[in-house]
Amino acid sequence: MGMRAVSQRPDWSASAAGRHFSSMGDVLTEARRHVPSDAIGETAFGRLMDCASTLPAAAAAHEFWIELRPRDPERADLIFTLVPGWPLMDAMIPWCRSGSGPAAWAFGGFLERAAAGSLPAMPDWMCVELDVLADGSSLGLFAGSPRTSGFPDGVTAAKALALVTGTEDPAVLRDWQAGAAAVAGLVNPIRGIGSFPERKDAPLRVWSTVSADEGTTDALGRLGWEGDLAAVKAFEDGWPFADKAFLDTDFVCGRLGPVAGVERVRPGGWTEMNPGLWAKRLRWAADAGWCDRDQADAWVSVIGSRVVETEAGPTTLNLGINHVKFVFGDGDGDPYMKLYLGGNMGQIRSAA
Repeated sequence: MGMRAVSQRPDWSASAAGRHFSSMGDVLTEARRHVPSDAIGETAFGRLMDCASTLPAAAAAHEFWIELRPRDPERADLIFTLVPGWPLMDAMIPWCRSGSGPAAWAFGGFLERAAAGSLPAMPDWMCVELDVLADGSSLGLFAGSPRTSGFPDGVTAAKALALVTGTEDPAVLRDWQAGAAAVAGLVNPIRGIGSFPERKDAPLRVWSTVSADEGTTDALGRLGWEGDLAAVKAFEDGWPFADKAFLDTDFVCGRLGPVAGVERVRPGGWTEMNPGLWAKRLRWAADAGWCDRDQADAWVSVIGSRVVETEAGPTTLNLGINHVKFVFGDGDGDPYMKLYLGGNMGQIRSAA
């Protein structure tokens, strides 16, 4: 199926109001009015702006996330979603060709081939993840499976990631297949698979659901994870909310790495726009020492839909909390939490 055959979505950034935003940096400028400094520090936001000012405004049309670390408040990373057939696929090509590194060039090649016609093993969705650092940004790419089923095996998942990243190295593909096969066989079908070629050791990230009956601790035990299973178990036993659970695992050269991320996602998702439900979760996190109460309350205050007036008419900015992640075993001390602010432009949302 060609990517243009599934395109039914209007391009918000090309609308009269959307043209007011020349880049994603303009979107973040608007968002900053509703995001207090306790939620995102000034240094972190300035780096986000530098990164986002080079991206097309369409990157905010479907869904973007800002990744925050409570214990490192001046670090914030940027993630956004691409869906086959939607305008952002084409809009990202100039960014990929504008002097970025080899990973961005290869991704641009994938986007050009997709724009020209059908591609085999096209993922249902993709994510671009930008680690926003003091000396520039580092690119990561994800290939996503059908949300209802997941990739059924490691080979299928690895092929989808190879398509997106342009990777042809047989040794790398074997390593990806081995890591993905371990998760698909011992945990659950894979929901997303990602590559971070510009990070140390270029880890593979495999993202999967975890059933409530088995739990993350049991899943990591079956994988042979050598981290502190007792710490993961203590977190699982303490989390008092009936939320969806996901597991992030990293593989280096086909071997399971030391880092594991345990995600908790509200069943209604970030577009639910219900601050009270997230207030309960984040105040629990503050009481448990994962973040400060001021941070928790600041993040909750961000949730909501706002009308943005432009010379060409109104548009909508939506902000919420997508999920939280609890990271274990990265070697930098105690486990820590990440929070993911979600947002988009031009869509109408209402409170749950």
